[in-house]
Amino acid sequence: MKAHTDGVHALSTRPNQAGLISGGGDGIIIFWSPGPGGVLQQTKQIDIKVPEVKSMMPKVRSVCENATNGMILVGTRGGEIVEFGGPKPNVLMRSHFEGELWALATHPTRQEYVTVG
Repeated sequence: MKAHTDGVHALSTRPNQAGLISGGGDGIIIFWSPGPGGVLQQTKQIDIKVPEVKSMMPKVRSVCENATNGMILVGTRGGEIVEFGGPKPNVLMRSHFEGELWALATHPTRQEYVTVG
């Protein structure tokens, strides 16, 4: 595993002090967990450039992890919101490609989310 080749565009803390998640312009999500001495180590990667997503521009702009089920919610430069962690990616929304998706937040208890373009 290696760091993002096109810069980090999104960064989020993982639940329960499990580390960080970063998303890059390269379409890769990297999970970082504390290792020996507290130094962050890459533990997993997800490539969002998969056929099921069909993103117009698969650059990660926002990423967050659900503390309960470990599902990952990703906002892309192409305006998609995609959920990863199940048997296959689930595209929840396709939207404002020209305006970009710059922020994504989920409601803590209801099945709702807000985007900012």
